[in-house]
Amino acid sequence: MLAAFLIPILSAQWDQLSTTGVPSGREEAGSYVLDGALCLFGGRGVRTVDCLDFASRTWSRSQATTADVHHATPLLHNGEIWVVSALTGSWPANERAIRKVLVYSPATDALREECDIPEAFARGAAGVAAYNGDFYIVNGAVGGHLKEYGAAAYSGFTRFDPSSCSWFDMGAAPKYARDHFGAAVSGTRLVIGGGRDTPKGEDEFDVFTHTVGPVEWFDFEGDGTWHEASPIPTRRAGLMAVLDGEGRIVFIGGETALNVDASDAVERYDVAADTWEALPPLNDGRHGGGAGLVASTLVVAAGVGKGGGAPLLTSSEALSEPPFTLGACLRAIPSATALLPSDAAFADASRPINLRKDITPSPLAVARPSDVAGAQAAVRCAAAANIQVCARAGGHSFENDSGCTDGVLIDVQELVAFSVNGAAVTFGSGHTLGQLYHKLATGHQLAVPGGSVSGVGASGLLLGCGRGMSTTIHGLFCDVMTGLEYIDEKGALRAADASTNADMFWMARGGGGNFPGIVTSFTVSAFPMPQSVHSRECVIPYTEAKLRAVLGAWSARLEQMAQPSRKLFTHVKMWGRPRQMILFAVCIDCTSAEVAWTDVQVDAILNAGPTTPAPSCSRVTRSWLQQLLIESGSAEGAIANTPSALLDRNQGWGKEASDAYKASQNGGHLGFTWSIPKGTVDAIVKWQYTETVAADYGVMLEFYPIGGPKVAEIGPKATAYKHRDAKWILHYKHQWRPGDAQAFTVMMAHHANLVRDLDTALPCAAFYNYLDNTLSCAADNDAWLAAHFSDVPRMKQIKTENDPSGLFRSRLPSSRALASPSPRPPPSPPPPPPPSPAPPPPPIGTAIPISTHARPTLPSVVLGMNYAPDPSDYTDDQLWPEIYYDSDYFNDDYQQLWGRANGGRGDLATMAAMGVNFVRLYDWNSAQSNIGGHKSFFDASLGLGIKVAVPISNYVINTCIRDAAWWCAGPLALDIIKSIVAEAYEHEASHDFRGAIGAWTIGNELDLWGALNSIGAIRTAIRTIVEEEDRLQWPQERRPAIMVPVSFAIRGWGALCPSLPGGFLCDAYTAVLAELGPTVTHRRYVHAVQSYNNGTVLEERFFANKEAVDPAYRWMNLETQFIAAGIAAAADIPTVVTEVGDFRLDPQAVKSQLDAILGSAPRAIGLAWFCFMDKPWKIGWGDWWEPTFGLHAIISSNFRLATTTSGLYLDDTNKPVSCGVNTCSGGELARFPVEQVVPKPVASVVATAYLSAGGGGGGGNRLPPPPPPPPLACLQSGVELWLSPPSEAKCCSGAAATWLGWDNAGQVNGFICSGAATTSSPPPPSPRPPPSQSPALTQPPSGAPVQASPPPPRPPPRPPPPRPPPPLQSPPPSSCLPTGIERWLSPPAEAPRCCDGNAQSVWLGWNNNDLVNGFCCDLPASAVTSAVSPPPSASAPQISASPPPVSASPPPPPPPRENSPADAPATPARPVRARAPCAAPTRSRLPLRSPF
Repeated sequence: MLAAFLIPILSAQWDQLSTTGVPSGREEAGSYVLDGALCLFGGRGVRTVDCLDFASRTWSRSQATTADVHHATPLLHNGEIWVVSALTGSWPANERAIRKVLVYSPATDALREECDIPEAFARGAAGVAAYNGDFYIVNGAVGGHLKEYGAAAYSGFTRFDPSSCSWFDMGAAPKYARDHFGAAVSGTRLVIGGGRDTPKGEDEFDVFTHTVGPVEWFDFEGDGTWHEASPIPTRRAGLMAVLDGEGRIVFIGGETALNVDASDAVERYDVAADTWEALPPLNDGRHGGGAGLVASTLVVAAGVGKGGGAPLLTSSEALSEPPFTLGACLRAIPSATALLPSDAAFADASRPINLRKDITPSPLAVARPSDVAGAQAAVRCAAAANIQVCARAGGHSFENDSGCTDGVLIDVQELVAFSVNGAAVTFGSGHTLGQLYHKLATGHQLAVPGGSVSGVGASGLLLGCGRGMSTTIHGLFCDVMTGLEYIDEKGALRAADASTNADMFWMARGGGGNFPGIVTSFTVSAFPMPQSVHSRECVIPYTEAKLRAVLGAWSARLEQMAQPSRKLFTHVKMWGRPRQMILFAVCIDCTSAEVAWTDVQVDAILNAGPTTPAPSCSRVTRSWLQQLLIESGSAEGAIANTPSALLDRNQGWGKEASDAYKASQNGGHLGFTWSIPKGTVDAIVKWQYTETVAADYGVMLEFYPIGGPKVAEIGPKATAYKHRDAKWILHYKHQWRPGDAQAFTVMMAHHANLVRDLDTALPCAAFYNYLDNTLSCAADNDAWLAAHFSDVPRMKQIKTENDPSGLFRSRLPSSRALASPSPRPPPSPPPPPPPSPAPPPPPIGTAIPISTHARPTLPSVVLGMNYAPDPSDYTDDQLWPEIYYDSDYFNDDYQQLWGRANGGRGDLATMAAMGVNFVRLYDWNSAQSNIGGHKSFFDASLGLGIKVAVPISNYVINTCIRDAAWWCAGPLALDIIKSIVAEAYEHEASHDFRGAIGAWTIGNELDLWGALNSIGAIRTAIRTIVEEEDRLQWPQERRPAIMVPVSFAIRGWGALCPSLPGGFLCDAYTAVLAELGPTVTHRRYVHAVQSYNNGTVLEERFFANKEAVDPAYRWMNLETQFIAAGIAAAADIPTVVTEVGDFRLDPQAVKSQLDAILGSAPRAIGLAWFCFMDKPWKIGWGDWWEPTFGLHAIISSNFRLATTTSGLYLDDTNKPVSCGVNTCSGGELARFPVEQVVPKPVASVVATAYLSAGGGGGGGNRLPPPPPPPPLACLQSGVELWLSPPSEAKCCSGAAATWLGWDNAGQVNGFICSGAATTSSPPPPSPRPPPSQSPALTQPPSGAPVQASPPPPRPPPRPPPPRPPPPLQSPPPSSCLPTGIERWLSPPAEAPRCCDGNAQSVWLGWNNNDLVNGFCCDLPASAVTSAVSPPPSASAPQISASPPPVSASPPPPPPPRENSPADAPATPARPVRARAPCAAPTRSRLPLRSPF
């Protein structure tokens, strides 16, 4: 068994420890860890017990000593150290096993002999470990090292009970004799690794050579035998074994030859996954020393530096591992190519075949392993990052599920191993069908019953079961599968067949992308390759009569044509433009008689119905591979017409296909009778030929046989594939050019209309390989699964058992949620009218309470970094130092600084490793399409979980807008802003508006640059941003936050808060308020202040509540100043300290600043540290501190600082170029590739604070949403509204649950609890979520007693609104209530009157978890109790009479508003609050939302 390396941790390192004191040198010692110290025990000669206190880095020594006790493994028991196996005596002639158990008491510093060791169990250099209070001793040696002095191998397994000093033979023994090895218990397994069979050696040199490779393990809860596992990568003996904090075993150091440097290898073994990981090597190779895990850190000490007994070492080392990042983990895999969004090749690597814009995948990374070990490593990296993985072989999934949005795409295309053993064929999962068919044919003359398009990945087709030309003859593709190998969630390689992991084998045959693992190879049973394929193809001009006749005649003969003995494949294809049908039939390896029978059937079909216009037919006989080329598009130019083209994965309707229709929407309906229902034909006539799309070859419909005796001979639940009794499938495909936005809208709507009508004629049964994630006939995710698979409960159980963490992307629920795809809504109707103008701001001083300080586009805790990746060049002009203030992040040189491409420095990855989740920029030029714009920067940030603050620079605000410089004034300035917004929108839209854009920042410290004159410019910039967002229809709830960064170092520069440091903060707030209005301001705006004050000032003065501030310093307090300025509502706006720093970079001062800001939530929601790196080019500009203010120093061979104030000397071409204040001489371009950024000591202070606050590659930015609340047990008092009705319902009060029917144009249904009123008071209201969010919704369980009539059938669906309506506004108390239900954000002081004088306003109470309250004016005054509007804590009046009677024939309920996502758990549909059913809509209602 070969060792499987996981990942080398290249960026970790062993640090030499600087200690007070050193241990005594010793050879063949043991060690233990106790109370935060690593202690060395024994060794040759007389030795003290030496302990290193890791916290203080101090060595101490015992008074007690051991006398020549070596080759021992001390174990801790009841606070004492026990030794049950060791050698004593001198080498080589006098070494013998000890015969007494030794016990050392650290508390009394005393060593004693405890009890005898029977001769039968005495040995040394053994493996010793503890489990459940007992000690276990494995193998070892007796008589020392050399057999001439009596040395011999000890092969045995012993248990010692320290409580009774009893010894027991375990019976089972490992396969390999070994001593000088490592042993440890992980979980229930005792694992041994390394070592050698020392007594086998002939002399003192030869004893080193007989090393043992395989690892062995014994499961204490298992079968009582030893098992062999993957061998240790570096074979050696004398190594140390340590269990790390995650149950993995680290094997450290060792020796391989006499007087040769000891091994420095450090390798970590994952017991569950049976994989190895290379850790950084030791600084000093050593063996026979001490090692342990102390304070979660690996520490080693002492030992011997060469094989044998000298030199003795006294040094100590500790392994420092940096924070984990997904990108670094993937890039460290030796046998895989890792691509991140910042890489130039990423776009092509992640590009699917289907370029439909709404399913464009955006994975966080693409890993392309070249072997199975590389794939295992990629799975482990994703698991460590808590990110889902998907496998892709060909990329032809109709819904791009394998594209793995927000996950790790593992592209297996290089896993193409291939072997044949008779009819058994084993092939790697990376094969396309064309590659597989070509290899089967070449030299083997074999074939399999797969599909016929060469570029399709064989794996995806096979897992879905797959049909093809030979399905009726040989069955579905999955029917010939006999086994597979796959990678499980631990990264281990496993096998499955009918007897091994049988559930996984069952799942692989039809479970599709829900298979809980990454398949690396399949074994199938092949059949002899056909030698000839006789085909006949007829083009039939369309008339309705002819279509109906042809389909009737074809289906009438299909049962006979599907008999395996007929060796026939046939289909009917229908195009709307051109208006035609194509009848196709092939007879495979047929005799002349069989071909003649086929012709009779074809002729009969052609002659059905009208005979004019006449069809046009052709017939040809081809070889098997020639027919596959035709099927793969050779006639259309999609593949070269030569068999070797089948080996090219990009041909055959692949990425390089010539057809411009590369965007499509697909689906399929199955038929379960041989005849085609009339309703199905009616739908085809209507949507393909009557209301067809005006696009040639835009819509294709095609009938195929998919059943028959061969498919049906396998039992209905024998595989995960369900529809063994299906007869045919109707595949439909809408296709168009990807860039045609109008075609997208038209085609998607046409598809929805076609499918809706097919749903009424055919059962809800689908074929996985014609994937349609919407599947409108399925009401929820369970229904979607049931439409595809034979035994959904079994699939869920297999998923739970084999992938409990939900690592592998699936529509099956798992115990925890990782990143998973979002459901795709149906096509949107035309855009809504422009939003109404924002309401005017309230009078100054009016408080506007808000429910949360969160901003949806910002991390919940902002852990930021100010960043300008200078220096670099981006112009051909001569440069001067001022140019470095302007940082253009999309230039190629800059990509090498912030990115990893072309050996780049990787600043963004460095920040992510520090815990940064927010990067603030300073200058941002407008997009330049010729070099790709800023997309790569955005994508790189998104991949690392970092949000970006995009700036509208001071240059735009002051020079262009305020000062109206002729070269950029007026529309030119606004165009700059619009281009920035448009470019950001493009990125966000491609990532479902969950991209990297976190905020707009307007200017920087404008109070330093004539702030009061910039108010108008600020408002203009904000207005332009919002207008462009409106034009682009950027969803309101996902628009970036807005900041106007203000310096806290200036006093008296604000008109409203003249005494406040940074008084311009108040003016900035009112400017934003005037432009956005109060609602939007309190949803989007964030105070941005910049302070270099110490932590005490920040915590006790700036951010404290005004009452807690020393009166002498209240002029520095935000809340005090806002109240004094008459803008108290500004205190409810959260603050980000967009620049904070300490010019001394004093670690304690920095820590106090970080603690103060991060501890001031929710008023302060985070910070951005100033800054990432030094800026030495500012020296000539009068800055005395900023040039060296960074957390990182920079190292470059291409510049040095001048000794005068002239700035920099540049030597890009080894020729000095002196730059003055405004000029450069010499005419050389200034290129500054900064090779390194070196962290200063204070960088670790910032990283520690950020990582502790939840940072790290974005911290919590990509955490899954919380699980839904548990279902309601009953209906609350008042009206309950539901997106889909429960099957049963009861009222909490005991009253009858009355069905109120469908409301709101048939979109929402509801119940009301009337009759006996509950006496309980409604609970106080929960804070209402922001308008952009859906409330947490639940549905009553189905087990409640039935007290309501079941809902009626569904009416025709209505298209959903394209976006949520505006947030609700409570009407003023003086307004009357129109007829219907009014929803209120908070109850008014008194009950409003009804506009209809015949009705009274009735308080309906807090509804469904207290999220919404309301009044109803729909009931006659005589029928209700007069309602006094209660406060939330008061008892709610109850409806005292029944509501209006329900119609005897209510309209049927609608289908679900949206479809379930691919990974939706099997939970009941959740209710959605909307208007109640008592009247037609008259006011704004809550937005309708998907139940997920």
